[in-house]
Amino acid sequence: MPRHRGARAMKFTVGVSVRIKPGGDLDVPGAIGAHVSQAEASERIGVPGLVHEFASGRDCCVLAYGQTGSGKTHTLLGPPGVLTERALEQGGLPPEWGCWPRAILQAMAVPGVELELWAVEIYFENVFDLLDEKKAVKTGGRVAAKGFGYDQTSKAQYDEHGKWIPPLAAGKDGEFRVSAAASKLSESVVEGQSKVRVQNAADVVRVGRTVEMTRAAQSHALNDRSSRSHAVLGAEMVRRQGGKVLRSRLLVCDLAGSERIKKTGVTGQVQDEARAINASLSALQRVAQALSQKSKFVPYRDSALTAFLRPALGGASKTQVVVTVSSDPAWKDETLNSLRFAREMGRVENSVQAQRVRSAADEQAALASELQALLDQLQGVQLGGLRTDTTQAARDEYMRNLQQYEHFKARLDARRQGRLEGKAGGGDEKLCEEKVDLHRAALERMQSRSERHGAGLFQCPLSQVLAQYERVQELEAALAASGAPVERTVLPESVRLAQRVRRILHPSLLGLQ
Repeated sequence: MPRHRGARAMKFTVGVSVRIKPGGDLDVPGAIGAHVSQAEASERIGVPGLVHEFASGRDCCVLAYGQTGSGKTHTLLGPPGVLTERALEQGGLPPEWGCWPRAILQAMAVPGVELELWAVEIYFENVFDLLDEKKAVKTGGRVAAKGFGYDQTSKAQYDEHGKWIPPLAAGKDGEFRVSAAASKLSESVVEGQSKVRVQNAADVVRVGRTVEMTRAAQSHALNDRSSRSHAVLGAEMVRRQGGKVLRSRLLVCDLAGSERIKKTGVTGQVQDEARAINASLSALQRVAQALSQKSKFVPYRDSALTAFLRPALGGASKTQVVVTVSSDPAWKDETLNSLRFAREMGRVENSVQAQRVRSAADEQAALASELQALLDQLQGVQLGGLRTDTTQAARDEYMRNLQQYEHFKARLDARRQGRLEGKAGGGDEKLCEEKVDLHRAALERMQSRSERHGAGLFQCPLSQVLAQYERVQELEAALAASGAPVERTVLPESVRLAQRVRRILHPSLLGLQ
């Protein structure tokens, strides 16, 4: 994001709070006590002040760190199942809501603010979209390898001596690369994720509930619902005020908890997940230590997590860290380790410059210029589509399976959401799951079968072309929101079809990787 030329950077020390989980008599000076309400905890963590900075155009981050089962997700989101429309029916802000929904609603209340939300998870060193069927997401310079999807991330690898190999070291996708310029949150650290514009509390609830439904989780001896991935919830703000336009980004990061495998008793894939989590958290500890000691070299590239969080760790972001600890004496070692991390983070300084505020006229001119350039580039581009050298029956069957998949997927989502709301849903959830799997398999089979004869039945436009058309839609929406007259572009049929199909089929089947 542009800055004032010559503007002096403002130094901000990372804010650190400690929250104690009930169950013992642990006493940490200045900590948020075990029986403090969610509202007071949010205040003491510094969320209201952070949202004020966010609405003023500064990039911000809230990061929760701690051992498994110590209350990170509870602090940031709230107890399981609390993000529901039913909770809103009682009026006012539900008392059990955590920092994230409180922050989003506070930001939405600021005059002139428009918000888009997104959510991703970092699982086995790969990033997946929690709002779009766990689609693989590009981050920095890193792109998932062809044929490497969500299922493959759960397959552990071992060396010739039987020792577990962390996913990054296994070379599944080479080195995790992050642009050296990505030191500001507003410079994209993640690309291609789904974004949802929110206008009211019900919209926020739906995003939060989707994250809760789709994030990787397992049960073990210490936690009935242990997060098996690091979740990052993003909010992107555009604020128009008095002819001026501000842009900024807020990240809320719910890290998976560190765990001792002997204590949790996990085995198999869950054990492999624990090792991957611990490896990434160790990388985060090394980054925190290097920053606190003002080392010349900071090992951001040691993990996907630290590369992703680089803007918030020593970059141009106002960052608040909440460290959650257990008061049970049985977890003394884990608590001490978390408190050491808190000490290191409390010494980290971030450098934030004042945003350069654009006038509304300049903003409109920049958007219009980019839009026209994209439309010029798209003139005459080959767009693919359903192949015409196949039978009409094959094309009809393809479209029938696509429509049936979408129909049963919508019903399945409605049933799942109703179950989370505690409503008496229909008894056909299992049937919907079977139908969704059936029609997805049919589409994959048709695509793969025709590929063996030279090309897929559906020829997807190039990734670059799809991205350009989607950017056209974003620019036109932004221009309309700014008050400029806009004639909306009608997307070609093959582009509209590609947007539908790629939610179902792996990108490698569509030639998008």
